Amino acid sequence: MNTIKKFSYLSCLCLFVTLAAAQTSYAADTGKVASLEDRITPDGEDGIITQTINAKTNESGEVIFPIWKDAAIEHSFKAKNTTPVSIDSYQMKIAVPKGKELLNIVDYSDKKPFTITSEDGYTFGGFDFGKVAPGKESKLALNVFTRKSGSSVFLWIIIILLSAGFMYRNLDLLKKPVNE
Repeated sequence: MNTIKKFSYLSCLCLFVTLAAAQTSYAADTGKVASLEDRITPDGEDGIITQTINAKTNESGEVIFPIWKDAAIEHSFKAKNTTPVSIDSYQMKIAVPKGKELLNIVDYSDKKPFTITSEDGYTFGGFDFGKVAPGKESKLALNVFTRKSGSSVFLWIIIILLSAGFMYRNLDLLKKPVNE
């Protein structure tokens, strides 16, 4: 019985090593993705993902690159490299929906700086993830808010009233000599 367990363990190990070697050799024949940039803009309830890919094909003129699915802008955005090849440089930009403002960028590595740009009437929050290995997941999320115009007017009215009251109360300080 113990011999059967050892034999099945060795068989599984050999199968695993063979599959790993086959995936590595298959990945070498699929071309190379030098850089990939995702630009996500809102479109009603959905988002439009525009990819810019810089890749080098293999000898047959083929290249494998990832296609994301099940992306939702309101859940922030998650992408997983499902291909057997590495992406040398991956950038992601997410647009803030019109009528909202960018509060901050979350769910990214804080070792590298993020970017905020304006393009095509949208404000984009972005991040350069660098090299993305096969199977690695990249996440980026934006916190947005809607500015309430009435609250800022109310705040300014209160500030002006408090300032005027403070100045009126301390008018006597303006009339007193300094060297008394």
